[in-house]
Amino acid sequence: MTNLQKFINSLSEPDYSPNRKVHYKLNNYLKTGIDFISSAKVGHKKPPRILKAEYYYNRGVAHLRKGQNDQAISDFSMAILLNPKFVMAYNNRGLAYGRDKGRYDKAISDFNKAIELYPSYALAYANRGETCFSKKEYNKAWNDINKAQALGEQVNPKFLKELREALGRER
Repeated sequence: MTNLQKFINSLSEPDYSPNRKVHYKLNNYLKTGIDFISSAKVGHKKPPRILKAEYYYNRGVAHLRKGQNDQAISDFSMAILLNPKFVMAYNNRGLAYGRDKGRYDKAISDFNKAIELYPSYALAYANRGETCFSKKEYNKAWNDINKAQALGEQVNPKFLKELREALGRER
């Protein structure tokens, strides 16, 4: 058994920590990512670069869910490097920046890029709106939230109420 096979097998071992479900998912993402990369060598239809980007993206999602923002940012950045048109990677890296010590300007920059690549991506508008709200840029937040809703995104009513109050609006 090679070292790579031992590593892959070790990823499937159960984790009994309080966050075991998240750890199990992270381990599955890692194993899936290695499977993606391996399958590229045996005639998979997607180019290896795209498969690797998906691997880093999935691992970044797992890190983001665990609150490991630096690791998530690193993985989303690698996914973007491998696939510069990976809209969801920009969006999720923006989320990680916003959660990581309030790096709001970097977050907004990533949401802008996601919207530039996919102008009807409602979630990116909603995330940018929430980030603008955190920066106390309430008018920008209002515009983005309205755009997100117009595109079909369901916005948390509690957040809408807070935004309306910050703007002094009833509706």
